[in-house]
Amino acid sequence: MISPDLKTALDSIVPLFDSHVAGLLTRRIDSLAKAPSSLGRLEDLVLHLGIVQGTAAPAIRRKAVYLFCGDHGVMEEGVAQSSQHSGLRRVQSILRGADPLSVLCRRFQIEAAVIDCGLAGAVPAGILQLHPGPAASNITRLPALTVDQTNQALLAGMNLAAEAAAQFDAAGLIHVGDGASTSAAALFTALSGHEASETCPHTD
Repeated sequence: MISPDLKTALDSIVPLFDSHVAGLLTRRIDSLAKAPSSLGRLEDLVLHLGIVQGTAAPAIRRKAVYLFCGDHGVMEEGVAQSSQHSGLRRVQSILRGADPLSVLCRRFQIEAAVIDCGLAGAVPAGILQLHPGPAASNITRLPALTVDQTNQALLAGMNLAAEAAAQFDAAGLIHVGDGASTSAAALFTALSGHEASETCPHTD
C-alpha cells in the first residue's frame, strides 16, 4: 500500500513539456551546419535538457553522480562469482579516490554523493546513510523489502531527486552492491512476464 506521504509526492509529478522552448530548440538544432538528425540521440538529449531547463540554450555546468550502495540478501544463495562485500570494497575505493569513477569525477568536475541504502559490513565514514545495516532480504525466502521499507525507499529517492534538481544541471545514477544483477533480473522477470531463463545470464 502506498503511504500518504509517498502518494502526495507522486501526485505532485506533472508532465514536463514547453512547446515554445521545444520549437526554439528544434529550429536551432536544424539550423546547424549538419544533415538533419545526423547527431542522432544527442539531439534528443539536447532537446530534453532544454525543456527541463526551460531555455533554448541549455548548458551543463554543475554535474553530479549519485551512488546508491546496497547489498542483496539473495547473495546467500551463491548467485554471484564475486566474493561477499565486494560492493563495500568498491565503495571504500571510491571514497579513497582510487576507483575509475573517482578519476572521471575529478577529470570532469563531477560531484559524487555516496549513499548507503543497506550495505553489509562496517560502512566507512563519509556516506549518507538512508538505511543503516543490511536492507534487502533474500528474495528466495522473503520479500526483499517490507511495504513500509519500500515506501520509505521511494520517498527518500524522490527527495534526493528534488535536491539534485535544485543543485545540479545534470545528475547520473549508479548502483553499487552485491547481488544486484540477480535482483534486477528477478524484478525484470516479474514486470515483463518473461521466463527467468530469458532474463538471467547463463552459461552452457
